[in-house]
Order: sequence, then structure tokens, then C-alpha cells
Amino acid sequence: MLEYFRKNQQVFITFIIFYCLLSVYTAKYFQGKSIFTPIPFHLPLFGGWYNKLVEFEVTRWLIPLLTTVLILVLGFLLVRISISYLILPQRAQFPALFYVTTASFVLHQQMFSLALPASVFLLLALARIVGSIEINRLSVRFLDAGLLLALGGLLYVNILFLIPFLWLAQIILRQMKRREIFFTTIGVLLPFVYLFSIYFLFGKSVKLSLDNIIEWIRLRKVIDYNWVFLSGLGGYVLIMLIANFFVLRKFISAKIISRKLLQLFFYLFLNILLIFLLIPSAGIEIIFLGAVPVSILLSIYFSECRNNWFNRILFILTLLIPLLVQIFG
Repeated sequence: MLEYFRKNQQVFITFIIFYCLLSVYTAKYFQGKSIFTPIPFHLPLFGGWYNKLVEFEVTRWLIPLLTTVLILVLGFLLVRISISYLILPQRAQFPALFYVTTASFVLHQQMFSLALPASVFLLLALARIVGSIEINRLSVRFLDAGLLLALGGLLYVNILFLIPFLWLAQIILRQMKRREIFFTTIGVLLPFVYLFSIYFLFGKSVKLSLDNIIEWIRLRKVIDYNWVFLSGLGGYVLIMLIANFFVLRKFISAKIISRKLLQLFFYLFLNILLIFLLIPSAGIEIIFLGAVPVSILLSIYFSECRNNWFNRILFILTLLIPLLVQIFG
């Protein structure tokens, strides 16, 4: 199966779409309903209408379809980035598949989260960041990246805690330019300046909105850590560790640009992990963000590893574990 997918891209793409549909609707069937996270406070772009919208029966049927479309869009965006900037040595669709499998760990508890559309903005920002490695002159790409991250923050506030990643990316990919750090900060602030200016002009309370954002960040989420979920996640972590040893060996002999890109995804994963551990409101939906660097790690391994029985078993397990978590979790 592993070698077959490497050589047959059209079949691989069809399989990815089928697997995503299977994963989403398996979660819906075994959960019995579409699961979403209600918003307890009026955040910048979302008032009470979001919680009312999901009460309609048609919306509950549309949620799985919307989730499927967004996950596939994110997966194939990741493929485009990896191909455009030669993150992977060949034109493989593995990032899309592994984004789907990793994101599937969320579905058994939460069918839809605003972290999912916010992840689209993260990937668009990531594309701008990675593209800056080819530019020697002063670049406004980090202004774009900051702007895109802030737009994602209007949907899912916790994504704003990835701002340190933007600054760190500048250190890794480019010679330090103070004006580019200034560009990043301006890009992050712009959407909020415009939004709160509109609030002010229409007589809405800016202070109340800021208080609600802070209160939402401090609100602790409860995650159902049942043994099936923990076992599945533990198995996936083990596969990631095996892939990590492979990538570390590759890192030693890799070209300078490849090393920088590998460092970039490692620090992205580390930043997302710290958000999960330190921010009370960061729940299981953070996996939608974390699936981005995890997908790249697994893609590098399975696109280059030997096609032996051990790696074929690992590949099958990456497909089966998320489905088993949804069925028995």
C-alpha cells in the first residue's frame, strides 16, 4: 500500500477524500450528533448568534460536511506548501493524509471548532513565512503573516499565542531586521485596531469585548481523557517518535535550507504544545493546529522510508488508530 500510494497520485488523492469522509461520518454516527463548542462570551466576530445557529437541525447536518471540507482544504494546502518550497523531496500527497488522520483525534469529542477555520489562516501565514527564505532584501511577508495570524485570532483567540513563533521564524529563516519585527507587530495589531475602531464608532463597548476575550482565555476546558483516547494518542506518539529519529538523522546531512525548515516546524509544534499546557482555554481542538507540524514530520518519514513490513504496519496503524478512537472512544 505504501509504495502504491507513492506512485499513484490520483488514487492517493481519492483515498484521502474517502478516508476523510469515513473519519468524519464515523465520528458522527458513533456520537449520534454533531458536537461543537458553544461560546460562553461575546468574542469579536461572534456574539450570541453562533450558539443559536447550531440549534437548527439543518446546521447540525451541515457541520460534518463543513468539517470535511475544511480538513481537506487544510490538508491539500499543506501539500501545496510542501511541494512549492521543497519541504518533501517528491510530489507526495502524504501531508494531506496525515493532516486528516491527526485531526481525526478531535472528532470523537468535538465535531467542529473555530480552531479549524482559524487553522486555514495559520497555514496561509506559514506559506508567507516559508516563502521569505528566498528573499534577501527587506520583505513585507512577515507583515502579511502577522495580519493573517490576527485574522485567525478573531476566530480562535488562542492562535494569537503563536506570535512568538513568527518572531522566532524571522531569526531562523532570515538575517535579523528590526523593521521586519516591526512589520510583524503591525500586522498582528491592524485587524484589532480596525475592529475596535468600528466598535467605538457604533457605540459598542471596547472594554467589554477585551474583558470577554481575557475571560475566555482564562476559562478552563474539560477534556474527556478516557483510556481509548489515551491509548490511541499514545500509539500515535510512538509512531511520531520513530519518525522523529529518522528526521534527526536526515537533519544532520540535510542542506542548510532544509535544516531551517525542519527547525521551523519543530518550533511551531513546540509553541502549540506550550499553548495547550499553559493556556486554560486550550482544549482538544488545539490538535487542529498541532496537526500541521505533525503531518510534515510523518510525511517526511513515510515518503522516504524503506518499503518493508515494519513501515507498512506503521502506515496502516496511522490510518486505523484514529478510526478506532472514534468507534470505541
